[in-house]
Amino acid sequence: MLRPTVSVIVPIYNTEKYLKMCIDSIIQQTYEKLEIILVDDGSTDKSAEICDKYRENDQRIKVIHKENEGLVNARKTGISCATGNYVAYVDSDDWIDLDRIERMVAVAVEKNPDLVYGMVKLQYPDRKLLTKSIGVAKGYYEGKKYVELVESIVDINNFYINRLPFSLWAFLFRTEVIKAVQMTVPEGIRFNEDIACLFGVMLRSKSMEILGDGGYYYYRKHQDSMCHMVRKNERKNVKLFYDFYKNAFNDLYLSTAIKRELLLYTYFALFCCDYSALAFGENYLFPFKEITSDKRIAVYGAGAVGVMMVNYCLEYNFASVAIWVDQAFESYYAYEEKYGIKVMDPEDIFSSTFDYLVISLTDNNVATAVKENMIQKGIPTEKIVCFGATDSFTEEKLQQIFEKV
Repeated sequence: MLRPTVSVIVPIYNTEKYLKMCIDSIIQQTYEKLEIILVDDGSTDKSAEICDKYRENDQRIKVIHKENEGLVNARKTGISCATGNYVAYVDSDDWIDLDRIERMVAVAVEKNPDLVYGMVKLQYPDRKLLTKSIGVAKGYYEGKKYVELVESIVDINNFYINRLPFSLWAFLFRTEVIKAVQMTVPEGIRFNEDIACLFGVMLRSKSMEILGDGGYYYYRKHQDSMCHMVRKNERKNVKLFYDFYKNAFNDLYLSTAIKRELLLYTYFALFCCDYSALAFGENYLFPFKEITSDKRIAVYGAGAVGVMMVNYCLEYNFASVAIWVDQAFESYYAYEEKYGIKVMDPEDIFSSTFDYLVISLTDNNVATAVKENMIQKGIPTEKIVCFGATDSFTEEKLQQIFEKV
């Protein structure tokens, strides 16, 4: 297989602002043996027209217009039409380096892995580009080395850190491997779409190549992206994801580490999707029995967990947020308008009055360093609680939360 065909699938819904840049980056790839499948998932803007115009000028492009049925359905539609040896996904508001596919195909032909990871850069609203760091070494993984990699993708000592992005667009897949899993993902899953497919692919694969720098995928980091967009009443969605994983891979051996990975990710998804899940019992804020409804808290961290904590307190009038801080407080200027609370410099904590300091960071090492710093500067140890991968995150507790669905 000297020059395999790559099917590039682009699910599209109302992204006319970014779509031309996305498609241009694909049709101009240095690797030209492509099948480009544009799946218009019922767009109501000019996205459909843009797709049709590109099809007129490039015979490699297939356009599928369909009713809006969600991302999972759009991906299934695309992959069911794919005839290439490999599959790559590109989100319609993102773009890729012109040599990305060529780099990935070269290693696919040379080493024959089931999937290839390519590097990612994140573009923030201020147009700043940052390389997405990964927590694993670059290179080829197979056999025991590959099993160990999959068992360590999620850092089970932290809540929640993954060592590789759980995003389909970051990988090149062997078609038969991705298709076998993608077609089984329930279409009702609308929050964990990527991991629902990707983790299953990893479990069923036997090898992976992790590429080094170059050939980047550019992901637009919106203020309302998944990790910063907390939604309500989607607990049923997360339960669907968890039940899918418990039942779909019964034929595979799931190690203790992998089961813990799935459990922690489910908690993370649950709290991002439905922060009312924090109301464990009636009298305290899960997983902190110390924090009752009459307390004033200082929230340290404006990432996914910090947003979740603040949203819950605001929405349910459970405890009051005395102050919200983050080291990168200047980057969260939009949060004052969005949540009504300004993210402050951590030094402002010491002039604030509160009952508990809630360190809402996913990285336990960073959280520990913050806690030690706070203690050194005079915050009593008993007033500090950390939202980490604690023993509170158990299967039993999760089932109790799901019972409220």
